[in-house]
Amino acid sequence: MIAKIKIRNMANVKNLVGMLLAACLFPVFTFGQGEQPNSKKSEQIDEKVYDKVEQMPEFPGGNTELTNFIIKSVQYPAEAKKKGTQGKVYVNFVIGNDGTVKNAKIARGVDSLIDAEALRVVNSMQKWTPGKHNGKNVAVQYTLPINFALQ
Repeated sequence: MIAKIKIRNMANVKNLVGMLLAACLFPVFTFGQGEQPNSKKSEQIDEKVYDKVEQMPEFPGGNTELTNFIIKSVQYPAEAKKKGTQGKVYVNFVIGNDGTVKNAKIARGVDSLIDAEALRVVNSMQKWTPGKHNGKNVAVQYTLPINFALQ
């Protein structure tokens, strides 16, 4: 009986030592592999992305120029033309506080070829006039519908 108690206590001590060792090493392995101070991650400034602001971002020249840019830039994929694929692609992206287009993603797509073309066009946009909130330039979420129609 005494031997069983000693064995159980010894097993408990081993478990306790194992857990303490794991708890001590966890921060070393998770936080010890951090980025160097000069890495790109530390250079990036996290900016809050707004949905609505006092002054929304604007494409240079306004909505008319944005429409003209899309019309000039879109190259209907030949394979999509052959298939007769048409539809409206909704692209979500962020206009950064410096006016650059970032993080373009398809919100609602039609076809992989057409979706890829919509992303290409959005990513090729020039800098916008950034949105403003409380007098400061801020990053703003934006959704742009691009219509693909065969004539």
